[in-house]
Amino acid sequence: MPKSKKHNTAKVKAVLFDIDGCLVDSLVSNSIYVQRLVTAAGLKAPTLEQYSRVYYKTLPDVFKEFTGLAKKDSDKLLKKLVLHVRHPVHMQKVAPRAREVLKNLSKKYILGIVTNRVELGVNRFFTVFGGRHLFPYIVSYEDFTRPKPDPEPLKIALKKMGIKPHEAVYVGDSKSDWQAAKAAGIHFVGFAYPFKKAVKGAAWIKSISQLPRHLN
Repeated sequence: MPKSKKHNTAKVKAVLFDIDGCLVDSLVSNSIYVQRLVTAAGLKAPTLEQYSRVYYKTLPDVFKEFTGLAKKDSDKLLKKLVLHVRHPVHMQKVAPRAREVLKNLSKKYILGIVTNRVELGVNRFFTVFGGRHLFPYIVSYEDFTRPKPDPEPLKIALKKMGIKPHEAVYVGDSKSDWQAAKAAGIHFVGFAYPFKKAVKGAAWIKSISQLPRHLN
């Protein structure tokens, strides 16, 4: 089996991470949360399979898709429901060795998070993962108008950090992550999921413990 491509990252100063599918396995927990939200709206909840097709989208977009409401009405209802619908945070599974790897990386690189999660979702991640101090820069749904695959979220992170695109690496797990990184001119390292077949010119890892070798 051929080895995954390794980027020329000699000048990398920062490593940016998506959350879901990279730092935590949250497919099931997020699916249950969306099911609860849609049920609370008085509608039929989507199945895990249905949710898995849109998991990379923002929560407002996912909720709108499964409720069929107009965006204005969907957003208004969602804001009310998130106040009392419980997210099964405890079901999020931290990736093996993730905390150790990030602690070591923080000694050499500036770390950041760029996610389509809403701020509340980011806070829930940290209740499970901890280590908020490792990420001085966080860009979430409330910070941009065009979510990934648009490069806007990554460009905002670069501006906050004061670094150039070639000085950063983005770690993601979906085609939209790769598209955003490519459009922003940022190196991309992806988890080897099915979308790998549709992507060229990226580095691939099977676990976060393999990430450092693509940064040195």
